[in-house]
Amino acid sequence: MAVGKYQLVVSFIGYESKEIDVYLSDKINEMDLGSIQISPSTEVLAEVVVEGEKIMVEEKVDCTIYNAENDMTTKGGDANRCIETRALAFSRYRWKRFSAVPA
Repeated sequence: MAVGKYQLVVSFIGYESKEIDVYLSDKINEMDLGSIQISPSTEVLAEVVVEGEKIMVEEKVDCTIYNAENDMTTKGGDANRCIETRALAFSRYRWKRFSAVPA
C-alpha cells in the first residue's frame, strides 16, 4: 500500500461500526492494531412484519393438502374451476410419486 493516512472501518451486522485512523510510512512493514472491540447496536423498531407462504402441495401422513391460494393459475376463479384444473395434475402427481417402476 502507498504511504499515507488511511481509515480502517470495522463493521459487522448488529454492531456499531468503528473507525480507526492508520498512518503508513515507508519505514513500517507491518502494524499491530491490537484487539479491536465493537459494541452491539441497539435499535428499537416501530414494527416488524414477518411474511411467509404455504407450499402449494403438502404431503401429510393420511392426506395431500393443496393450497390453492398459492397457485397463480387459480386467481380469479371459483372452487369448482380450481378442482377441475387440479384433478388431472393431482392424478399425475400421485401416479408419478407412488407408481412402481419395473426392475
